[in-house]
Amino acid sequence: MALEDTNTIDGAAYEGSDNTVVLLLTDAWGWDDEATHLGLLQDKINAYAAFVETGQYRQVFPDVDPDHCVFDISFAQPITERCLAFLRAAAAQLNEQLGIVLQVHTGGGGEGE
Repeated sequence: MALEDTNTIDGAAYEGSDNTVVLLLTDAWGWDDEATHLGLLQDKINAYAAFVETGQYRQVFPDVDPDHCVFDISFAQPITERCLAFLRAAAAQLNEQLGIVLQVHTGGGGEGE
């Protein structure tokens, strides 16, 4: 899926061993237009949060009442400092308000929050 397709979940999985719904988000964009990139990323994360908050995940996993939810974001390119700051703030807010954990994998082999 594409980052600009903000109303589509890129992938979803259920991990029964720890009763967790994992929503996958793939970001293949570069950082030439950082402001647009961050705006789309924020829109996509907000759509994922609404998907969880409204219980829409039950359409995908009808028999699941998860204990946890994880947003697993994979970036094709290394992220910028501004993106890292945004992700830290988003992770704190998602966890505080909805109990969602944000996992980040970045191009170049590094991992973030």
